Amino acid sequence: MKGNNYYLLATLFLAACAQQLPAQRQKTVNATEDSSRSSGAQSNQIRICDYTLAGATSGRLASFFGVVVRNLEGPATACLGITGSGTNISTSFRVEYEDDFGVRAFEADEDNNFYGKLEQKEENGQEVVRLEQIFIDDYGLIEIRGEAIGTNALMTASIRFHNFPTYEEALQQAVEEARSKCRDGTWTVAQCLGYNWPSQFWWNQPAPQTPTQQMLSLAREILADNNKSRSLGSIQFDLSDVLDQ
Repeated sequence: MKGNNYYLLATLFLAACAQQLPAQRQKTVNATEDSSRSSGAQSNQIRICDYTLAGATSGRLASFFGVVVRNLEGPATACLGITGSGTNISTSFRVEYEDDFGVRAFEADEDNNFYGKLEQKEENGQEVVRLEQIFIDDYGLIEIRGEAIGTNALMTASIRFHNFPTYEEALQQAVEEARSKCRDGTWTVAQCLGYNWPSQFWWNQPAPQTPTQQMLSLAREILADNNKSRSLGSIQFDLSDVLDQ
């Protein structure tokens, strides 16, 4: 019984953290106290972005913004700006669309930068440039991951997002994950009883990560999981148009 109580408390703690983490960052555009990603259509909103957000359906936009989207007027568009190189980059991002309710836009700037990396390598005799940018706001994570192969090639970047779960959703997800791992043998009997004993000796496990590394690994894991994140669409652009070194 003691083991079960311990596991329940641990699950509750993890679920609470999932809901409290977004409070560390604040949204910066169309800021309101509502539950959507932006305050909605406003008479003074105009569209300013040129990059077509391919694949951004009404359903995906509705999930991203947290509102009803009806009768899109033209494709959704996006803007991107990058400063710096290597792991010392600052990225700004804007996504916008227009429908029956007007123009709606969301922006993320340097205050929302969680992690960013822009690197150039030579692979198989070709120059390859890769971009990885993760934003965090009150509602979740946004990832831009792009690649350009060859000199002067256009970069194609996919955009994914994860909406933070509510307390109840996070608790249910944690319980179901534990149930599945106990059934298929991923966790040991001791772990299923609430004791966090690893299935391998500590010296056979990976070296411990710093808190920053742990948060980055967790963000990447969530964004790579199709059950926890969704594709918003993709954009194609010339890196020289968005990069300010």
